[in-house]
Amino acid sequence: LPPTLPFLLTFDPRPRIFAISFANLLCIDIDEKDGCDKATAAAVVERYAESHGLTFRLLETDRGMHAYCTSRTFDPRESETWEMMRNLKCDLYYIAFSTFRGFSYRLSPKFFDSDETIQLQVQKKKKDFDHEFVQREWSPKIVGAAGEDPALVSMVHLTLKLTRYIKSIPNLWLQVSWNFCWDWLLRDICNFAKNEYMKLLEQPGPKTLALHLWMKSSNTMNLQYMNDLMDWQPCKKPQHLRAKTANGKTIVIYHHEATERYPESGWYFVHAEKHRGPFESQRAAKNAVAETFRSQMPKNVEMALIKAPDACPHWTVWMVRHVDLEGANLVRLLCCLMACFLVLLMVSLVITTRPEQGESVCADSLVPGGSMPQRR
Repeated sequence: LPPTLPFLLTFDPRPRIFAISFANLLCIDIDEKDGCDKATAAAVVERYAESHGLTFRLLETDRGMHAYCTSRTFDPRESETWEMMRNLKCDLYYIAFSTFRGFSYRLSPKFFDSDETIQLQVQKKKKDFDHEFVQREWSPKIVGAAGEDPALVSMVHLTLKLTRYIKSIPNLWLQVSWNFCWDWLLRDICNFAKNEYMKLLEQPGPKTLALHLWMKSSNTMNLQYMNDLMDWQPCKKPQHLRAKTANGKTIVIYHHEATERYPESGWYFVHAEKHRGPFESQRAAKNAVAETFRSQMPKNVEMALIKAPDACPHWTVWMVRHVDLEGANLVRLLCCLMACFLVLLMVSLVITTRPEQGESVCADSLVPGGSMPQRR
């Protein structure tokens, strides 16, 4: 689905983290683990901003500093951007990640402390998870003397609002730990982000004009997907196309000429699990791919534009959201409810199988010859 909003919301099920990505809103991620404390990081960004005519907004994180450039946009794939990020003590892994995925920022607390705990599935305690603030404004919050772009400032404020909204979700730790809540969580956050962004567009004044100008910029909508199903690339034969599903498997659309063995000519698509065709045109084959693999399309803010189902969430999701219980206690509650259900089911079976009064059959009431008993 082509995004109509200038950012991408994602949920990574491996570390269980919600994030937002922009194509050109530069973020410098400085970690304390690299030997640079928060005060030093703020000073480094301030000196660089003043010497290079830039302005940054500083946001303190749980383990470091985020510096958002609000005076101009940057392309994450240009060497100039990489060099500047290195000079600002940015995390090297984040620089490499930004090259392929755009500038992404975490919006939710970390469910795991490290890659080792992810592999061992040792999740963070609920108390420690709830204690994380993710990001908040540093003092001073603005460094540099260049004029700020109101559109970029609005997006930084939107990021802060999203962080606070996610932190306010009831029983967030439990919902993140249970995979049947993920889709509802992502849909809920997408709807909030879309509504907040639409409010910005509806406000009269220079801020709205700046947003429209930023949206028309050449690279603002160049959001990076991972294995975008609609990102078709030419094969060795230019008329044939290939793309990848969310799990990394390749789909190929090709044209087949009729042969004695395969007499039906036309367009086909082939995948590790499916082979469909023939189709009248390449466009028809693309539409068939989109329909077949719809569930594997990237889940982004565009989901919020689709009307949410009128039905209420599954009762288990509702319980997790509104009942303040730890994971183990909730499991015990569900087990008790299941036991009660089984008891009621057994009682109902006993009641329905008991013969009604006056319907008992006596041996002396049987008619010789094996016929049915006679009523008196």
